[in-house]
Amino acid sequence: MGFFFETLLGGLLAGTMYSLVAIGFVLIYKASGVFNFAQGAMLLFAALTFVSLHDQGVPFVLALLATVLVMIAGAWLIERLVLRPLVNRSQITLFMATLGLSFIIEGLAQGLMGSQVRALDLGIDDVPLFLGPLMLSQFDLIAAATAVVLVTMLALLFNKTRIGVSLRAVADDTTAALSIGINLNRIWQIVWAVAGIVGLVAGLLWGARQGVQFSLSLVVLKALPVLIIGGFTSIGGAIVGGLIVGAAENLAEVYIGPLIGGGITPGSPMCWPWPSFISVPPACSASAPSSESESMSIPLTQATAPVLLIPRRLPWGLGGLLLLALVGVPLVGNDYWLNAILIPFLVLSLAGLGLNLLTGYTGQTSVGAAGFMAVGAFATYGFLLRLPELGLPLALLGGGLISAAVGWLFGLPSSRIKGFYLMVTTLAAQFFLEWLFVKFPWFYNYGSSGTISAPSLSLFGHDLNTPVGRYLLTLACVLLLTWVALNLVRSQVGRNWMAIRDMDTAAAVIGIPVARYKRLAFAVSSFYLGIAGALWAFAYLGTASASSFDINRSFQILFIIIIGGMGSVAGNFVGAAFISLLPILLSHAGQALSGGAVDAGQLQNLQKIIFGVLIILFLIKEPEGLIRLLGNLRQRLGHWPLRF
Repeated sequence: MGFFFETLLGGLLAGTMYSLVAIGFVLIYKASGVFNFAQGAMLLFAALTFVSLHDQGVPFVLALLATVLVMIAGAWLIERLVLRPLVNRSQITLFMATLGLSFIIEGLAQGLMGSQVRALDLGIDDVPLFLGPLMLSQFDLIAAATAVVLVTMLALLFNKTRIGVSLRAVADDTTAALSIGINLNRIWQIVWAVAGIVGLVAGLLWGARQGVQFSLSLVVLKALPVLIIGGFTSIGGAIVGGLIVGAAENLAEVYIGPLIGGGITPGSPMCWPWPSFISVPPACSASAPSSESESMSIPLTQATAPVLLIPRRLPWGLGGLLLLALVGVPLVGNDYWLNAILIPFLVLSLAGLGLNLLTGYTGQTSVGAAGFMAVGAFATYGFLLRLPELGLPLALLGGGLISAAVGWLFGLPSSRIKGFYLMVTTLAAQFFLEWLFVKFPWFYNYGSSGTISAPSLSLFGHDLNTPVGRYLLTLACVLLLTWVALNLVRSQVGRNWMAIRDMDTAAAVIGIPVARYKRLAFAVSSFYLGIAGALWAFAYLGTASASSFDINRSFQILFIIIIGGMGSVAGNFVGAAFISLLPILLSHAGQALSGGAVDAGQLQNLQKIIFGVLIILFLIKEPEGLIRLLGNLRQRLGHWPLRF
């Protein structure tokens, strides 16, 4: 029993570290309704700034004060350049803006201060302390005391000062707060500054424990289950949620971990939101995003709605492009263009199309696309390995169907929740699936490397292991599934999806079974992503592992539909082309300008900054992406030399 209480108390103390991270989320969400995904990047930037100053000989107190001033200046810039132009936009748009902001901050932090691990000594010895028969960590006790002091100071700030009263007024009713003269922009600046300072405290404590490094920004993901349990608007709830998550995580690692060989901690906490969301009231969720990139007409009754499509002639330009892709590229394309550019471009286009069906057409936010790609890749590998008589087409189809089933399962909570809560469900799917494929070696045939390798690819006796063969396989899959998607979004199913996206309550009123069509969107999207994952593993990489489908891959696919255009089939190809070609252009430009002296890591940091800036710019200036800009350009060229 003594060991149980020791484990429980250790988990409770560790949970206070999660609470410190979650408090930064609560502050910003409470004041502005923004789910700040950049909180982890702010934590990393604050810790790196402090360590860099301290390593250069700046005294501890001065380095701390200077870092606080940097975070305050950063809050002012964020409010002026990001939040103010996006005022009155949907919460999902603001979330995507903070996602771009996180890439900018991470790129700047690593570009200016390096990506190596920095040791941080706060003078706190992580030695055991004995309280009777219980052994506890001194570091955890001090971290818990720091959390108590910080929460007390925040409570005094919010309850006993004019700023706190203004903040609570803004949180309760923004319109009423503006009507009585409260400066909303100033409140946002203060809240983001306070959240940055809280991130500094959390970053110093986490950095002292595991070193100041890039992975520090991922600590923010530990706060998501805390927020779901404790609530997005309660500091006290963040403390309680952190204690629950810390205790449960510690107990699970000790008592359940040995039953499955250990390693339960990385995957289990992120899985909590999924079952808990079944009981979350729909009123807690945020509204889904809307898009006007596809016109729709809602029929009065489903019985009178048109289902059959009117045949359309293939535009001559598109026909020429298809002829070039099917005939010209295999004849003149070299191995580099096929392997390094065209195949990944086609696979990313297909993955973007799958996510766009869910997010752009149905309005269901997902940041776990890569997890469903992993399901398709590992399922297809299993079919080819254990049932080779199926052949490649049926194996790909089977992998897609299994991915669709998993997507349908994780889409079950969509009948009760939406917005941020649904986003966290898909994030839980991402981390759970990634952990699952690492933890159980059956999925990769008990190989010591934990990877899956592409078997011999053939179709009807034709060898597809050459670059041309893999390109044609990928192209055929993309063309077929794109044709299906075009017909799908123009059918009754597509119209129902867009009705749900624009206003799910109105869709329910006119008789559309909203919950069923949401689950269908998850299944169809996951089917597309599963096929894309199998092609990514076998047609492009050749050898893949669970890390090939990590959270960064999910962000990459999300960026494709943001930059290309949500609610547009063609936008997926434009966005994928941009995402695929930009790193290559940056690499060649860096080599040409510096003679190869630019470090590859710095080019990657620059790529992050460019992606982040473009996401924010598109959300501010043109939410419908590059496809709308190209459409506007085509219209202007059609009327040239006239202005209109």
